[in-house]
Amino acid sequence: LIAKFSIERVSKSGAVFDRKKLDWMNQTYIGKLSPDALLAALRPFIERTPYAGADEALLRKVCLTVQPALVTLADIAKQLPFFFRPDDAPLAEEVAQGLATPEARAVVAAFRERLAARERLDEETFRSLMKEVQAATRVKGKSLWGPVRWAITYEIEGPDLSQVAAVLGRERALTRLARVLAN
Repeated sequence: LIAKFSIERVSKSGAVFDRKKLDWMNQTYIGKLSPDALLAALRPFIERTPYAGADEALLRKVCLTVQPALVTLADIAKQLPFFFRPDDAPLAEEVAQGLATPEARAVVAAFRERLAARERLDEETFRSLMKEVQAATRVKGKSLWGPVRWAITYEIEGPDLSQVAAVLGRERALTRLARVLAN
């Protein structure tokens, strides 16, 4: 470094700190972590949440599901409630309004009916169910995916829905779908 240094190349302007670039780099590196390394890096942040004692296998699935969304390791604290929210938690106004339309209710009912006939809910089963619901209801795009996301997750947006559904599992999904249809 001493040999390469030249005072003539030193800029007179102040150094620029680009937080957006730093966040992007951090998210990129977090996204490249192996499952074991990710869990090890997140462990201290998980320990500071109410979910510290949660089932290890479930925490691993959750961490892998939200990995692409983590900008910093501390962001895990905002992602965990998404998966551990009680099935009887109140719905946000925006979610309740979205689920109140006849089209949304038809999509949720069709999804629940088909899921009830299946023995398990994994990513492949979820995608297959969504194709069946689309064919049955003739609803596409956000009008198809939105109501199912809202009914299963109680959120407007979030991680990949097929992964979330697989983590939550068939029984929890059925419980939430039934709750939404009953209200």
